[in-house]
Amino acid sequence: MAASFLRQVAIFEGVDERRLAELEAGGEERRLGANQAVFQRDDACDGLYLVKSGGVVIRHVVVGQPIERVRDVPPGDLFGEIEVLDGSRRHFQANTVGRTTLLLLPQDLIWSFLARHPLVETRLRTLSIYRRTLRLHSLLAPSTRSDPRIRLDREVELRPASGRAVAARVEDLSHGGACLSAAPDSWRPGDRVSFTLALPGRPDLLRLEAKVRWRMSDVVGLVFEPASSPQKRSRDIDKAVRALLAGG
Repeated sequence: MAASFLRQVAIFEGVDERRLAELEAGGEERRLGANQAVFQRDDACDGLYLVKSGGVVIRHVVVGQPIERVRDVPPGDLFGEIEVLDGSRRHFQANTVGRTTLLLLPQDLIWSFLARHPLVETRLRTLSIYRRTLRLHSLLAPSTRSDPRIRLDREVELRPASGRAVAARVEDLSHGGACLSAAPDSWRPGDRVSFTLALPGRPDLLRLEAKVRWRMSDVVGLVFEPASSPQKRSRDIDKAVRALLAGG
């Protein structure tokens, strides 16, 4: 395989073409659809990823906390370097943005390459430090998001206004919308839906009206319709979030 792609990646500048060809030939190309997980937080590190086409979004996702968008990774860029260098589990969650082609350089392969090319390792460490510094600054800066999505990852019973109740999962929830998996098959982008979320002993945990904004397989993104009493709905959502986090 020609090393034309790795030649585009800044950290490999100046490396002999034959060495880059060997490195790329030892990698694994992965073709993924839209909004597919590349890895989850706490997964074992499997190596360094590079984006050949499409894109990836890196998020900090912890149950009970606002979801933080850490970084967007365009074609020709890389991600996952922190865990490669630290030998740690994944710190973040990575998902594709649209159809995406990735090149995975396995952990043993990239470390063997870095051992023979200390300048590339220095560049990779410098990039890692730079990205950590940017994130630290962003965490210290005042938040501009007034409606953070709270990661929940909690099973519920979803009761549509029309149709049978189904088992579903609330992935995240905010005052403005939600992400649900195992949503009814009939829910399609553009549809307006009315439903109730229920827990054992809490049959009317949260009643909502929403518009389906997008659908990927059985996962839907919802935008809540305007409410006659926005403050009451916000209070109801806050109570539901606390109940979901508490386990009932």
